[in-house]
Amino acid sequence: MEDFVKRMITERDELKERIDKLEDFMSKVKNGDVTVSEPELELLESQLEYMKKYYIVLDTRIGFHILTTISNEKETEDESI
Repeated sequence: MEDFVKRMITERDELKERIDKLEDFMSKVKNGDVTVSEPELELLESQLEYMKKYYIVLDTRIGFHILTTISNEKETEDESI
């Protein structure tokens, strides 16, 4: 696996951790355990939405590169037969 794909996997995994932590924080806000201002809450909700979208993009790119690598390896095997 190429280095840049490994870096994307690491970034995706770290992003997932941050998403989980922010979701936990948001649930505390919604339960009333933590108080934040309305503008801050709106910003946090936007941030979470964008983080989730970025996660999907990273995950899709990783899948694309893995499938491409598998496809290229299969073609190489077929050519050698």
